[in-house]
Amino acid sequence: MQPNWKEAEEHLSRCDPVLGALIEALGPCSLKPIGPPFDVLCRAIIGQQISLRAAQSLYRKLLFLIGGSALEPESILRSPESMLRQAGLSRNKIQTLRCAAQAVCSGRLSLEALASAPMETVFHHLTALPGVGRWTAEMVLIFAYLHPRILPVQDLGLKRAVQIQYGLAERPSEKMLHALARPWAPYETIATWYLWKSVDGDPSL
Repeated sequence: MQPNWKEAEEHLSRCDPVLGALIEALGPCSLKPIGPPFDVLCRAIIGQQISLRAAQSLYRKLLFLIGGSALEPESILRSPESMLRQAGLSRNKIQTLRCAAQAVCSGRLSLEALASAPMETVFHHLTALPGVGRWTAEMVLIFAYLHPRILPVQDLGLKRAVQIQYGLAERPSEKMLHALARPWAPYETIATWYLWKSVDGDPSL
């Protein structure tokens, strides 16, 4: 079922004229889960430090090689490294994907249980995985769990969008983003979605 973000849209339109204009131009927010939590975690790992378009291309290649409709821990573990490399993944990302898959298969990590956990608990469990940092956990919180209060201040796409939409001379610092986003609470995720969409069209991993 598609979530209804109308209350968030109304709040953001009232508190920020720039976002109000974006909401009017882009229409209702269509943010929804883009896949099962493990698949979303994999997409976030793949997308570390590369462009959105490159990340989407790598994900599609990997999914084609492995097969299925979404990446699963068992399929990652049984795929030879040569196949994962063929998709264009670096050795570090392959290792991170496999560590995540092992954690899920062993029961050390329950991504389903994290869906109802507090935000900081999610960060704690996900960033305990080798190669998973705060940005990766934020993407899971947004695109798997639809947490409304995520402000990914390290995200280059968000910084670029803020610079363009707010007419800044340079990319905003993390401190500036936090200050700008203060009125957006408790819907920082929805504001981020609109800003992403304003420059990238499809704001998903």
